[in-house]
Amino acid sequence: MRGNLIKGFLLFWLFSACNNTVGVSDLRQSDVTIDREAEDTPSKTLESSAHTLETPDPKAKVVLSVLGVMQDGGRPHLGCQKSCCVAGSIPSDVDYRVVSLGLFDREHTKGYMIEATPDFVAQWRTFSGIFPEMVLNTLGGIFLTHAHMGHYLGLSYLGKEAYNAKEIPVYAMPRMAEFLNNNGPWSQLVSLKNITLKPLQENQVVFLDQSLSVTPLKVPHRDEYSETVGYLIKGKNK
Repeated sequence: MRGNLIKGFLLFWLFSACNNTVGVSDLRQSDVTIDREAEDTPSKTLESSAHTLETPDPKAKVVLSVLGVMQDGGRPHLGCQKSCCVAGSIPSDVDYRVVSLGLFDREHTKGYMIEATPDFVAQWRTFSGIFPEMVLNTLGGIFLTHAHMGHYLGLSYLGKEAYNAKEIPVYAMPRMAEFLNNNGPWSQLVSLKNITLKPLQENQVVFLDQSLSVTPLKVPHRDEYSETVGYLIKGKNK
């Protein structure tokens, strides 16, 4: 349908990641959702083998790529003795990585990541492998949903012990931003300008360009350190 939004998928994705037990997902690292320039073009999932990176349609202006599907603890989960965690039970890389999405704006050669997980390095390699024209020092930003371990620990790789990034935008809600500002080692990322916090407000649209926007939507969750949001991502036609 014209003008459809992918709100439902993102909320389902967020809650599945936070609340599901460890298990096998049907998603693979090559699964992508495309926003084409032409109107009324249905979304399409590119299917491939577990270890093949599919090349997205070069006509797609915006591509949403699944970079991880697991709950915060990943897979195999620490202490898990079930069959889903034994050696040889994981068919593809994305089946053990913590939940994350990559958003690529081809028209402006900008990449965005939703979540900075403990698997951030591997997820960046997958994301940039799909879109080699994208480089880390021009990453358009990272959108965080909340302050549980699987969703922000990857920010540490941007610090001086690792990449030593320069002012990568990190989009966060007020309590999430306050948490990062006032607690080490995250506060050091701010003070050394490895990251630049970009404040978000509930239901307030963030325009990444004229035809691509992200809107934070508060959702119920365990909010010990921050509020929790899902994201509504809107492209030109979807």
